[in-house]
Formats: sequence, structure tokens, C-alpha cells
Amino acid sequence: MNTQLQTIENSIQSDFQKFTKKHEEIQVEIKKANSMIIELQKDLQKSDQLTKQELDILQYKLAPRSPNLFTQEELTNLLESFNEPINDYTPELNEQGQSKLTQYISANGWRMSLDQINEKADIIRTVERIKFNGAKRDGDFNDLIEGTYYGQILNGKRDGYGIVYCTDTYNDPWLYECEWKEDTPIKGRCILIVQNKWRKLEGRIDETYLITGIGSLEDEDGTQIYGEFIQGELANKGKIKAIVVQEDGKLDIEGEFDDNDRIKGKMKGEKFEDMVFEFEGEINGDKPYSGIIKVSYNDGREIEGIIVEEIVQGKMSWPDGKIYEGRLMAYYGVYQQYGNGRLTQATGEYQEGEWDCDEEVGVHSYYSKDGVLIKTKDHDESESEEDVEKGKQRQ
Repeated sequence: MNTQLQTIENSIQSDFQKFTKKHEEIQVEIKKANSMIIELQKDLQKSDQLTKQELDILQYKLAPRSPNLFTQEELTNLLESFNEPINDYTPELNEQGQSKLTQYISANGWRMSLDQINEKADIIRTVERIKFNGAKRDGDFNDLIEGTYYGQILNGKRDGYGIVYCTDTYNDPWLYECEWKEDTPIKGRCILIVQNKWRKLEGRIDETYLITGIGSLEDEDGTQIYGEFIQGELANKGKIKAIVVQEDGKLDIEGEFDDNDRIKGKMKGEKFEDMVFEFEGEINGDKPYSGIIKVSYNDGREIEGIIVEEIVQGKMSWPDGKIYEGRLMAYYGVYQQYGNGRLTQATGEYQEGEWDCDEEVGVHSYYSKDGVLIKTKDHDESESEEDVEKGKQRQ
């Protein structure tokens, strides 16, 4: 009997100790909550001194919500904040009162939907809206300055999925939607607004908040590049696929960089709305360097040949049957007769000599379709006596 009583007594004492410990833990949490309330009350008392971003963060802390989930309300609040001044940047708004960044997200969506984001939720990470203090960056990009972070937090650090909105020291806004690890972005998407046009980069992100590794770039003008990047710039190595939009046309490039920073591959292009071309070989930047090229003009002219830098050795034909064979040179993307060549008329008669920008220069020899010399003519001077004599003989 005594043994049973002792067992019951020990059990009661153990439960009491557990209750006491739990009670102490609750009291600690209550003290923390009271301290937070006092701090929030202090913040409210000086709310007229807070920035818009600081007020947004304060209101977020006061609003009831699940501590581990993202909400549509906060995503909407963040989206609307893109229309407000931040630091020294004041966004340019359209007729609907939307900034360029708001327009982009409204048209294309966030990188991930609310459901997709909350699939990443877990019980060890809270979702909070806090101040982002900026970041130092190397290379040609400017440092990031303060802004807002809305996302997962672990041990007081950005960790998990989160969104940063801030500006750089040139007052250009940046939006990051990415995975984080101990305050450092790992991979995701960043959108930059420059001169009220957006540029989107996506891929792995290094500690300087720039795309490094395999990634993609897309501009508002339609340029799209997929390849390897180093701190936001093309690395000039590995495979590349790009659509490059220029003032005078568009290029479609696919290939792989060689040791000379050139691309071995294929390129298609449109220039000045009146010419298209196809090229295979070495590409230097956005120009054919060496390889086989074919050009077609809207007026029916066609060029085929081998190009080295800007010189083509090949032929150009006209719809009326005229054919030029020899050297051509690209002047701002337009191919013209240049150097030695032969121009054959539809009748079969031809001339040989030199051209400069489609103009005949120096002495040209003129032949019948059977190869009989008809005359010579110096295009730098008036008609020679030999020209006149041979002309009389033909008559």
C-alpha cells in the first residue's frame, strides 16, 4: 500500500514540476509580448516621424495573421508601395497611377503565386515584413541602399523565400524575388528599372546580389539572352541563345563561345526593315565575323558568299538577271560592291574592274557574252581614245 501511495505522490510531484516549468515559460513569453507592445506603442507615438516604408512595417506587425504564411493582403500592399517614393527615387506613373514596376507585376505576375510561395512555408520560419539595410556590390553595379523585405525569417535572418524592394545609389529601383540563406540571396529573379524601362534577370545570385552562373536576361525592348553570367554580365563562355533587339533591326543568335570570346554558331537577322540574312560561322559580338552568309533584300537582290570580318567574297544578284561576282563590304549592315569584281548583265555581256561603294572606279574592261573584249573605260577620267575607236568598230 505504501508503495502505491509513494508512486502516486511521485507522479503528482512530476506533473506539478512540469506545470510549474510551463507556467514559467508562459510568463517569459508574456513579458516578451508586453515589451513588444510597449515598443510598438512608442513607435506609434512617433509615427509622424516615420517613413512610408517604416509605417508599412509597423502596420504589418500590428495586424493579426498566421506567423508562418504569406498573405495576399501583404503582397498587394507591397505592390502598391512600388507607386510611392522610396529613398531619393520617385517613380514615373502612368494614367492609372502605376509605376513601371507595378505595371510589370500586374501584367506578368509575381515570380511565384501565393499558393506556390506558401508551399514553402514551415513551422520553423516566420514570415515577416522588415527593413532591408542594403548591400555592398562589386563590379559595374552600384551598391543597394535600404528598402523593404517581406519573407521568411530564421534566427533573425532572411532565410527561405522572400522579396526585397530597394534602390541603388543611382536611385534606380530593384525588386528581388528569390531564395535566401542566412541573409544572402541564392537564386531567383531580379527586376531593375532604368530610365523607366524594365530589365529582368533570373538565375543563381551571388553575395553581390547579381546573377552569376547559368541565367537569363530580358529587356522591355524585346532582347532576350540565355547563357552564362558573371555578376550580371555575360561571361563570354559556354552556350548562348539570344534575341537582340536593336534600333535598326533584330538578331537571333545561338551557339557557343570559343577561346577568342567569339560565338561559333548561327545567326539570323533583320535590318532596316528591308533586309534579312542568315549566317553560320564565327560571330563577334552582334556581327558576323567569318563564315557563310546569305542576304535577301525586299527589292529582290540576294547575296551569297564567304565573309571575313566585314568583307564578303561571293555574288550579288538582281531580279532582272544581273549578277555581280567579287568582293562586297558591309557599310552599317548594307552590303555594297567593293574591290575587284565582275558584273554580268542579263544579256551575258560583262565588265571587270574595281568598285567602291557600288561606284565603278579606275579602268574597267567590257566583254561580250563570248568573252571578246569590247572596250576599256577609265571611270576616273573621260572616255579614252581606245574607247571611242572600239565603239566605232562596233557600229
